[in-house]
Amino acid sequence: KGRRHTYRTIRMPGQKPVRRLALAAVAVSAVPLASAYLPVSFHSSSGRPRRAFRRCRLSSVSSRTAGEEVTATTSREASARPSFGDEGMDTESAAAWGDLAGGAYIPMDTMGSPIDDEDEDDELEPNTLARSADGKLAELRRSTDEVLSGDPGLSRLNSERKRNRTYGWLLESWSYVYSSEPDAPDRLADLLRQMEREVPHLLDVRVYTKIISVFAKSYRPEAGRIAEDILRGMIDASQEVNNGVAPNAYTYTAVIEAYANSADDPTGADSAERLLGELTTHYRESGGDPDLQPTSRTYNAVIRAWAASDHPSSAQLAEDCLRTMQGLYEAGDGDAKPESYNYNSVIHAWAASAPGDYQNSAAEKAEALLNEMESLHESGDATIRPTTVSYNAVIDCFAKTGGRSGAERAEELLRRMEDLYESGQNVDAKPNVRSFNSVLNAWAKSGTEEAALNAESILEFMEKLSDAGNNDVRPDVVAFATVINAWARSQRFGKADRAYNIFRHMQELYETTGNETVRPNVVIYNSVMNACAFTAGDVAEQNRAVEIAHASLKDLEVGGDGDPDQITYGTFLKVCLNQMPDSSNRRKVAALIFDNAKKDGQLGTMVLQNFRLLAPPDLYFDMVGRDIAEEVEVTDLPEEWSCNVVEGKWRRRRQLY
Repeated sequence: KGRRHTYRTIRMPGQKPVRRLALAAVAVSAVPLASAYLPVSFHSSSGRPRRAFRRCRLSSVSSRTAGEEVTATTSREASARPSFGDEGMDTESAAAWGDLAGGAYIPMDTMGSPIDDEDEDDELEPNTLARSADGKLAELRRSTDEVLSGDPGLSRLNSERKRNRTYGWLLESWSYVYSSEPDAPDRLADLLRQMEREVPHLLDVRVYTKIISVFAKSYRPEAGRIAEDILRGMIDASQEVNNGVAPNAYTYTAVIEAYANSADDPTGADSAERLLGELTTHYRESGGDPDLQPTSRTYNAVIRAWAASDHPSSAQLAEDCLRTMQGLYEAGDGDAKPESYNYNSVIHAWAASAPGDYQNSAAEKAEALLNEMESLHESGDATIRPTTVSYNAVIDCFAKTGGRSGAERAEELLRRMEDLYESGQNVDAKPNVRSFNSVLNAWAKSGTEEAALNAESILEFMEKLSDAGNNDVRPDVVAFATVINAWARSQRFGKADRAYNIFRHMQELYETTGNETVRPNVVIYNSVMNACAFTAGDVAEQNRAVEIAHASLKDLEVGGDGDPDQITYGTFLKVCLNQMPDSSNRRKVAALIFDNAKKDGQLGTMVLQNFRLLAPPDLYFDMVGRDIAEEVEVTDLPEEWSCNVVEGKWRRRRQLY
């Protein structure tokens, strides 16, 4: 059509990249391996996507700038060895894997032919609409409802091509907005069912894999089960009707990840292990079909599933999976080579082990894996390099062992990180605020006489580093709360004042800097009151504890830093019980606190238990309406008394953070 030629690089396995005209892609697309995974877009000088030929095109738009060469790779080469950080795979690797596995592309040649140049402006590319879908959610929902309802949506589309592109846009858009729209997986499942009935020829393995990936990222308890149901449907369809929907290694990996992310599914880890075995069997029986070969990401999904499992041997089973990878790699399977993120996942599995395992060898196991990573890196393995994530997980392991030994070894590992980073031996081992917070937690839980003093000293060191320009270790609300809790657990005289002074320092930092990461929240107030509740000393010390607890409660009620919760009211009742003599004044205060908890819908188990210990029988009957000798649960009382209670430490933490 008179347009300039478009060049691109073609890279095939075992060959050097060769520049060819775009039309050479027609020949390349005839190669089965290349045509299955050919994520190539062509751009005009304006940056708009252009189509150099009709029948070999992707309906997704690359984010590359005009004039930039595009490299076509095979699926395995493009997805080779992604790396994981705190949140998992890095952005570039995740994009590459997602593109090839179906996470970002509509399948080639399944959503209809590209439109002709003369009507190119009458429709937007599916991915262009997907990227703007956040601002067009109403349109997206309306269009989806019309399509799913039958004629109203598709009758106005005057050609099969436009209907097919509508399906493509809807799939792409819902896949794009899944993180902000909780019902995106459900809408995709509805679209899939309708497409299976009406347009099965549009479906291929990448459409299915895309939808399974969205379910995997939903973190729903039932996500693994739904993902496997879709997988079984693919297998049935591939055997009966459409061989193009036969699942590949990426599909199985997405299903395994769905189970790994379904933490509340008690069968998740077993199901993930079972699916890995099934995929391995298919790969072996196929004679080594590369599309069915498990990758390091597949194994890592199984490792993560075991790490999230309640199985008593979950950490050991995760490590066994890592050792299986090592054996396969040594036997010649390059795709099974363990990498840093695999080691990190196993270390996290040991860190998440049951408390009984910590008392035995969890920390030693985690440290042994870290030492193995260091040794492999020093021997020249560039894909294995301990990072801050690795060291933090091991520090966390030692913190959970408790006692002096756990705290000292956690702090030693922190110093090791500092030495490695400052010497330049490992610039990826730079300590961050989480590293320091884990050491603070180790001392807070150590039960040693000097625990609170050591924790406060580390907090002061963090502030000095931050003032010197190291913002990575700037103390946050978690750091301050941990040190306050260290004082609450100590037996030292004046601990209520020490905890309150740290709290006041936080308030000053927030007021002077406006830094939200040090703004006191309800956890901080509760921690100060907890220090007051367990203060030991003379009458003056007890009176001071009551005074500080009362001031903290009033600050919370009027200061705008949050609202009192069931822990606030329950802890203040504990202050009254431990620090105030039995008197009419104590009973009045207890009744007032109990009444406030009822009015706020914060009458939880802790409030009820402490009030029962504190109140005389007549007061208890007046306030609760039950005899004090009865076994009363919160659920036995009016629902409005506890309607705002969030039970469980982790649920409260998720609500706050």
